[in-house]
Amino acid sequence: LFSVAKLNYDKLKEEIKQAATPNVSRDTHIKNLKGELTKLTKADNEMTDEHFITFLFATFPPKHKDKCKKPEINQTNSKKKAYLRLSVYYHPDKVDIGKHGEQYRILCEEIAKMVNGRLSKID
Repeated sequence: LFSVAKLNYDKLKEEIKQAATPNVSRDTHIKNLKGELTKLTKADNEMTDEHFITFLFATFPPKHKDKCKKPEINQTNSKKKAYLRLSVYYHPDKVDIGKHGEQYRILCEEIAKMVNGRLSKID
């Protein structure tokens, strides 16, 4: 009986949370992030790996992660490790939407796409 009540309470709590949150589409968030995404795309196209990583941490630090260290690239194998670490740092599923918001989660998703694109180009 207690577990059923707890389940109903959790479901009701989630419904109230969703009702209180304005329903903003992904496209609206993308429009709001246009300036950031333009900077990100330009950096992705023009910067070397080392400069891109420095740019990410300077411009878009992973504020949803505690004690994040910027990955360093100092040998050929470490480039892949650096991008794998960045992929984990900016993974959108790790963002607490209640704390950081949907727009930040979408920004992390777009960063993760670029990081994973660079990772796929490494031999």
